[in-house]
Amino acid sequence: MKNLLALTLIFSLFSCAYQPTVNKVELSGEKHAVSEIFAGVNGNLVVFDRPWNNTNFVKAFQKMEVPGVRYPGGTIGNYWDWEKGGIDESVPENQMIKWVVEQGVQTSPNRYDLENLAQITKTGITPVFMLNMLSKDLDHSLKALRKADSLGIPIKYIELGNELYFNLPLESKIYPTPEDYGRTCKEWIIEIEKEFPDAKFAVLASNRNAKARDTNWTRRVLSTCDNADAMIFHMYSPNGIDGQNEKKNVTAGQEGLTDKRTGPKDIAERQKWELELLKDPFAYGNMIGLACKTASKVKNLNVPPNMEIWVTEFNIRDDNGALRGTWANTMALAMWYKVFLDHPQVTVTNYHNLTGNLFPAIYNQSNGLSHIKYEEMQSKPWTFTAGGTLLHLIAKTMNRATEIESLKFSSNIQLKNDLGESFDAIDGWIFRKMDKESGLLFNLSNSPIEIDLSGISSKYTAQQYVSNLETYVMGTESLEVFEFKDKKVIKLAPFSITCLNLN
Repeated sequence: MKNLLALTLIFSLFSCAYQPTVNKVELSGEKHAVSEIFAGVNGNLVVFDRPWNNTNFVKAFQKMEVPGVRYPGGTIGNYWDWEKGGIDESVPENQMIKWVVEQGVQTSPNRYDLENLAQITKTGITPVFMLNMLSKDLDHSLKALRKADSLGIPIKYIELGNELYFNLPLESKIYPTPEDYGRTCKEWIIEIEKEFPDAKFAVLASNRNAKARDTNWTRRVLSTCDNADAMIFHMYSPNGIDGQNEKKNVTAGQEGLTDKRTGPKDIAERQKWELELLKDPFAYGNMIGLACKTASKVKNLNVPPNMEIWVTEFNIRDDNGALRGTWANTMALAMWYKVFLDHPQVTVTNYHNLTGNLFPAIYNQSNGLSHIKYEEMQSKPWTFTAGGTLLHLIAKTMNRATEIESLKFSSNIQLKNDLGESFDAIDGWIFRKMDKESGLLFNLSNSPIEIDLSGISSKYTAQQYVSNLETYVMGTESLEVFEFKDKKVIKLAPFSITCLNLN
């Protein structure tokens, strides 16, 4: 790994704001409740046959320390046969989303049934159940939930459908309007709640407004469904380092795709160009800024203040980009989490996805970096990706906390993008559950900063995780780790994540 001191000296030349000698950190008093499974993960696991029988996968997952898993996943859940533990064979291929057919998911012999899910929930994992409201009826879901209950699987969080606001043929046929979807949701909630009164229910929100059918989707759903507890938010974005934004009017399966890049056309050369852009603080600001603006769309869903928001899918889409898998990727995703941690209505998040080609939290093969073309590179199976490493640090630090309080800094460092927009680079939170307290600090900037922690606690231990932006991450073993104990003042290194134990 390159010398971090040299990196700090280089990047300090580009410092975007005056920094005080010591930045004092205090509790803000701004608190809000969250679910104990706040730092969860989407569990589309059709790449495996009965995934929780895979010893290597289970070991890696348990090391990650996430408290919750979404089952059976996202889009595949719209065609899921819960009795079979696989795709509903009665759905014609021409009625399915394109990528499911292209990847052969509907013909796969792999199975992921409730008996298999029960193997991991017995270890304390809580699922978010995503019900099939597209190709199956209410009776099918009720039978599935009863079976889950008989297997000892906790039934606490239930999603009603996945991304049905996309104007695809089958979705539009079953739910011609959001009002139709809302009415169906209300009926399902009434019936399911009779048998599972402790469950919470979430319905789909959207701020797409692409066509008449999905315009004002959230408000129209709630006009016919007044008994849901939460609204569901999904969002993806490009990496954005070159200033590009997501394509307009994307459809399902295309979320996060960007317009043609302005760099070299050759993939290998373009990847080198992207890595070189990391040296430009304004290009890096583009990346962090786009992450902030995209995640912040969660604030524009028209969700009533008495309802929760569950972010059950999100990620950065960077199909052929050099930054996918790097510590820069981690920093951008940290900005997503910053937005969610600050939002008082966001109580559940599910990073997308545990495995897969584009969005894995865990590498399950050595070809996880096969998109890199400027040199040959392999991933280490059963290690955490850039996103998975961040998820691990957040989940481990939160440790099923049920309250968040944001931290207040006497000053902040501002990141700037090509448009001259500014974004806070320093953030932090305290997490609480009963008598346990922990904390998390982000320095997403290119500058080191000293902070005074005496306003939080005089007794603590801390681990700080640091790397260069271009490092391809395969777990915390790829990072430099610094430890602190009971120091009044500590230094937050550039591009660092610091985890505090305050007990």
